[in-house]
Amino acid sequence: MTSTEVPVSMWCWPGPRAAAGVQTTPSGEYLLSVFLDPMNLVVTVPPFPRASLSTARFLRELAKAALRMAGEIDSVQPSPGRLGGAHRADERGTGRGMES
Repeated sequence: MTSTEVPVSMWCWPGPRAAAGVQTTPSGEYLLSVFLDPMNLVVTVPPFPRASLSTARFLRELAKAALRMAGEIDSVQPSPGRLGGAHRADERGTGRGMES
C-alpha cells in the first residue's frame, strides 16, 4: 500500500427501495450503480492501462459472490443464467419487497 492509499471498510444493508443497474456516461463509459437506500455506490473503470479487464474480472467475482449470498439467505436460489431482478416477488407478486 502506498502512502496515498486509504483502506476503507464499510458495512451496509439494502433498504426497502434498494436497487442496482448499469448506466452509461455521455462519453460511453459504463457505471455500475448500487442504490442501497439511502447510500449510493458507483463502480467505474479506473483510468489506467488494462483497467477494463481487471474491472470486468472484479465485477464477475462480485456477481458470483452476490448470487451465492442470495442463495444462502433465500430459499429459492436462482439459476446462474437468471441474474435479472434484485429481489424475488412477494406472495402478492409486487417484487423488490415494496408495498403496492
